[in-house]
Amino acid sequence: MLSTSVAAAEDDGYCEYVTGKAAAESMVMFAPDVFMQFGYIEQSPVTDNPDVGVDGLRFIGGVRLRFDGIYEGLETRARAKAECKRYAAVTQVSRETQVRALEARAKILDEALATADKIGAQVSEDLQGRRTTAQEANATKLRIEELHRLAEDTHRALAALPPAQGADMTGALAAVRTADAEVEKHEGRLRRAAGFDLNVRFGVDSFLGTDVDQQSPYFAVLSAGLNLGVLFQGNANAKAAAGRARMLETGGGSGFSVAAATALAEGAARRAEETATLEADLERTVEALEKVSGDETRRYRQTVWFDLVKMRAEHAYHAAHAAALAQVVAGGSK
Repeated sequence: MLSTSVAAAEDDGYCEYVTGKAAAESMVMFAPDVFMQFGYIEQSPVTDNPDVGVDGLRFIGGVRLRFDGIYEGLETRARAKAECKRYAAVTQVSRETQVRALEARAKILDEALATADKIGAQVSEDLQGRRTTAQEANATKLRIEELHRLAEDTHRALAALPPAQGADMTGALAAVRTADAEVEKHEGRLRRAAGFDLNVRFGVDSFLGTDVDQQSPYFAVLSAGLNLGVLFQGNANAKAAAGRARMLETGGGSGFSVAAATALAEGAARRAEETATLEADLERTVEALEKVSGDETRRYRQTVWFDLVKMRAEHAYHAAHAAALAQVVAGGSK
């Protein structure tokens, strides 16, 4: 389920951005540092070096490889992948449900347009045959134009969203929680890694312009350091993770929240019930008018039919939206 959402997220460029950014940042972390000093380098007064003057021309150069930097680079890339998964999971909840609802509305409107155009042609004939007034004919044409506009607006909204994947969204909220927790896990590791320093340096340290025989100018040094603050990070990182999880549930921060998704599902279900009732009332009215003959009744039935189409499209939208969100919420309880 989530793999299809990740593909959609990659298509809109978000995953490409976060993974590319992480790759660029980690390149600096992975790569060794090249260092060099050249000149009259002052020596430490505690250095016991009787053979070489302290003012000798000196060259120091080499490479430093940070093992902690390699770890930070790996965690940076892992965090970017987790962010991509989180974005994909959120996208599935927000965009996929909206696309399904819009597709349901578009289907109803597209099917009704052919009938609406036939009604428009009939109204034009009635106007020419003086069987209706210009005012009634214009009112019908405006209703037909409204249906066309609603269909165009719906298709325009669909075009602005990625195509529906059609996957079962049960468990989508759980996927959001898992991905969000994974992002925080890697961020916590990066915070902890900042307190460690483990590197190896190797290169050349040579005095130039002197006849004094020197020992081998090559050197290799392994150094390690620990900031004692990491010993006290545990509770703070746990507090950050708990706070982030609570923000995701309640919407305390900006962006997506489980509470908002649940409220949206409840609202969509309520609107689906309301529009279903109105649609049923209009259908009964149209059926009753079909049993009565006469041009006046036919024109009034057509007027009610336009209202029925709009309500049917609205109900299809809310019913599809509610069904999709019900899948999300059903698999999202802790």
